[in-house]
Amino acid sequence: MAETDFIKKTLRILHLEDNPRDAALIQDKLEAEGVLCNIVHVSDREGFHAALNRQTFDLVLSDYNVPDWDGAAALKMAREKQPATPVIVVSGSLEEEEAVQCLQLGATDYLIKHRLERLVPAVRRARVEARERRK
Repeated sequence: MAETDFIKKTLRILHLEDNPRDAALIQDKLEAEGVLCNIVHVSDREGFHAALNRQTFDLVLSDYNVPDWDGAAALKMAREKQPATPVIVVSGSLEEEEAVQCLQLGATDYLIKHRLERLVPAVRRARVEARERRK
């Protein structure tokens, strides 16, 4: 995917995040770096499940630590409902073992919230990989 294709296409992103401030921070980071996006924010399992059933997304961003639920379960649900959609796990505190588990379950990448400089490159890479898989 050419850089201009990525910038011009509005990405449909499902973002599971229980902290509105963190959700806004991620959206601001994407937009500040030129990523056009339409983000559906959900904060719990029910909202995540409903959104996955309601529409198709280009990308899923999932917090790892959501009250009464975890990123591994969210990742499994996303992979079951929309297997071609890349999933990036974003967490405030993700242990190495949890990160490895996420990758084994099919996550495209994982990021730490306080190191979001990798967010846009990870999104770009996820989209390119998804496009290549479809070919």
